[in-house]
Amino acid sequence: MATGGDDAALLEKFSAWCVVQGIDLSGCRLERTPDRGLSVIATRAIHDGHAALAVPLAATLTVAAVARSAVGRATLGSSALGGERVSAQALMYIVMIDGRARPESLWHPWLALLPCAYSDPLWWTAEERRRLLEGTQLAHDAARHEAQLRDVYDGLFPALSRELPEVFPAERFTFEAFRWARSALASRSFSPAALGEPPPACARLSEQESSRLRNDCPAFQCPLLDFTNHDPGTVVSVGLKPLPAGTDGASERHLMLSVKGGVSAGSEILNNYGDCRSNFQLLLGYGFCVPGNAADAVPVRLGAPPNLPALRRGALRRAGLALDEGHALTRAEPLPPRMLAVLRVLLMTERSLIRVAKSSGVGPLKKAAAAAGSPEEGESADAAELQRRAAFLASLSEPLEPSAAPACEGELAVLGALRQQLLHKLEAVAAVKLNANGGVNERNAAHYRQGQEGVLTAALTAAKNAEKDWCRRHGISSREEEEQEGEEGGEEEEPEVDEEVEPEPVEEEEGERPRRKRPRSKAG
Repeated sequence: MATGGDDAALLEKFSAWCVVQGIDLSGCRLERTPDRGLSVIATRAIHDGHAALAVPLAATLTVAAVARSAVGRATLGSSALGGERVSAQALMYIVMIDGRARPESLWHPWLALLPCAYSDPLWWTAEERRRLLEGTQLAHDAARHEAQLRDVYDGLFPALSRELPEVFPAERFTFEAFRWARSALASRSFSPAALGEPPPACARLSEQESSRLRNDCPAFQCPLLDFTNHDPGTVVSVGLKPLPAGTDGASERHLMLSVKGGVSAGSEILNNYGDCRSNFQLLLGYGFCVPGNAADAVPVRLGAPPNLPALRRGALRRAGLALDEGHALTRAEPLPPRMLAVLRVLLMTERSLIRVAKSSGVGPLKKAAAAAGSPEEGESADAAELQRRAAFLASLSEPLEPSAAPACEGELAVLGALRQQLLHKLEAVAAVKLNANGGVNERNAAHYRQGQEGVLTAALTAAKNAEKDWCRRHGISSREEEEQEGEEGGEEEEPEVDEEVEPEPVEEEEGERPRRKRPRSKAG
């Protein structure tokens, strides 16, 4: 991405600033590449276990540092905000916008070198978002992030610009500038865990500062280290350490980045933004995707009838489950046990649900639902009760056994309902065909969609195999076998009925249930 001025001049100013801040550049240089922006290149061999880069803590941009800056103090002391606590993230944005525009800022030479624009979906046009992300979770989350950013911005501006126009000029503190700061922080920040626990005193907020801030910014920024690019195969260590004895600045702790295996001279010094970051997270936060990302995940939330009976609500509560909890489907775990447990609570017969609850010793389920939100319900359970609830959840995590009840109440219905939802998601994701070799935004969206398709396909295959395995164990024809027999043109037999066993009554819930084929025979 382009920077805000002449590249060579900005790099020279940044290098001079690094010298003043005590940042040693003797073993590296910044180099711009067409597809990766600025990269950090090793100018000499860096051995395994040695720091590839080191930056004094005083040069980093922490929440404490921005709160103590001139523009940070002006924000926290403003009467125009009506005494409301200020978002720590928003304060970071404000100081970054000010520092990029104002040469007097401590961080100006670094901030002026950052890209003017980013490639995450908040920078896409509405038409691009619709065309490239339609039918995906990212389409909803990008819109939600933008709406939240707008709300935070509107809570600060134009109020601050009207009160202190010389500190917060309206033409500088625009929503577009806020969006720039949001993307710069999201894509270039480090976790506070790198500072240790507890963090150094200079990185901790005072009581007065804490009283004026909402602590919603679990991140800080580190000049120079933030120019390192992501490689999922690189193993790195980032943390505060002192420089070797006898080195200039050895008395001050530095944030250091070390690369396992070292770095050869002339090679890029790489970082790892996280082994478990999916393309959803990478695209929304960093503006790029990794083709064939093994960490890709598909978020799923299960729907339910609007008036769920008290017995089932109580069962969910006793098992520590919730209808609105999110489930992440991955290639490693395509069918999360908690998701299947929720579906079983919704679809198994009430008699079976009561039986499983009693065997686990969790107590009356309807009483659990009635106690929801009461003071007693909120009290911490003892160890024995926690053990019983864990046993209940473990039982719900196992496939349902066959019964004399209609097939729609058994394990086949659980897997069938799940497959129906997965197919719906897969159809929506696969409906848009993109060019993985197109422009930056289309290329990233294509990689994101391909990852979603791969995970959903893996989940559907796992559900199909689970159904076949369950049917095989219980001597029941699977849906696939029935369809194969139907294609052969044979006359379909009527399901066997055990006249001596009266089926349990089926409780009809509001809302449509998926129609499933009945088993052709049942376990004896």
